[in-house]
Amino acid sequence: MLIPKLLLALSLIVGEVSSFLVDYVNDLDGPMDFSCAGNTSLHQLASSHDNGAEDRRWSFGCLPARDKVQNCVWSGYVNDFDRPVLYECPGEDFINGVRSIHDNGAEDRRWAFQCCALRGHARSHCHFTGYLNQYDGPLSYTVPDDQLIHGISSIHDNGAEDRIFAFEVCHYVEGEYKK
Repeated sequence: MLIPKLLLALSLIVGEVSSFLVDYVNDLDGPMDFSCAGNTSLHQLASSHDNGAEDRRWSFGCLPARDKVQNCVWSGYVNDFDRPVLYECPGEDFINGVRSIHDNGAEDRRWAFQCCALRGHARSHCHFTGYLNQYDGPLSYTVPDDQLIHGISSIHDNGAEDRIFAFEVCHYVEGEYKK
């Protein structure tokens, strides 16, 4: 709970609150279910790893979207425990929610994602960020203002009992909505 509150306090001090990073949305070893509400899009992700529980707690922040967020659909779980995640939303959609369940035997999570469309926009100039954390280390990522997350890559390590994460981000430009 300390990391999100410190980030918010720092943002308030410098006078730049671009989104609101909510408190942790999951307990260690517990399920997680988060999606940006209404007409907002996922803008910040942060997590910290606990070596005792061998799990991560997650926080997310959302910003008002540039256009109407519509047609949101959840994927099923996209990985098995201890297996990589490589997932992209279909078509022009972007990731706007995250679900996961933890298994104490595998000390890992299975992941599902909510994909939504941004009315009147198509994705362009997509690229992966590269891995943003080290095993057992914190993760903090703010999506650039003109981009959305289209995909995710994650690798689990059985020694560290943790995952590293990279995100595929895309510019969303005005264009024909294809669905």
